[in-house]
Amino acid sequence: MVAMDSNMETLTTQSRKTNFSIAAIMSGLQARETETKIDIIKDDSSDNLPPLDKVIKKEKKSKISETSNCEELDNISCNLDNKELWDKFCEFGTEMIITRTGRRMFPTVRVTFADLEQEAGAKYHVLLDIPPCDNKRYRYAYHRSSWLVAGKADPAPPHRLHNHPDGPFTVEQLKKQVIGFEKVKITNNESDNSGQIILNSMHKFQ
Repeated sequence: MVAMDSNMETLTTQSRKTNFSIAAIMSGLQARETETKIDIIKDDSSDNLPPLDKVIKKEKKSKISETSNCEELDNISCNLDNKELWDKFCEFGTEMIITRTGRRMFPTVRVTFADLEQEAGAKYHVLLDIPPCDNKRYRYAYHRSSWLVAGKADPAPPHRLHNHPDGPFTVEQLKKQVIGFEKVKITNNESDNSGQIILNSMHKFQ
């Protein structure tokens, strides 16, 4: 994702060495290329136009890692429930305007878990992290309709993990229900004391 403030901000995705980053969840455990074929009907009424057959668009292949940052969680699979929507946003580049008061992110992060082992009394917290993709700051070039590097990244704001408010969860709960982060808010206000995730404007995140 790329993050933009009231003036402009955005959020973009890339990979991180954990099964539970947004990039890894979106891509699944095996990155693959998919092709979308769009058929275009030729218009015989116009003899001056060149014939049109079909256009093929290829999605970019995502790089992921199949290891997590915790050996005890390596066997657990985490899947993005609304992956199709995230794929569409990723194809065009996810952007989001954020403000000092905080805004809810869209698409929302909705995940499901599998391959969990039942342990007596074991409960799990589910946390959301939005780390930066790189150490660069960006600006939008309207004449090129693209984001360009504008220099080094700003100093990182206070780092926060968003703990799902309904946790901790039992294994049975994680197996049966979708865990959604619809209520999480993102802000660029470094003085925020309401628990929102703080991100820098005009930077890319994953």
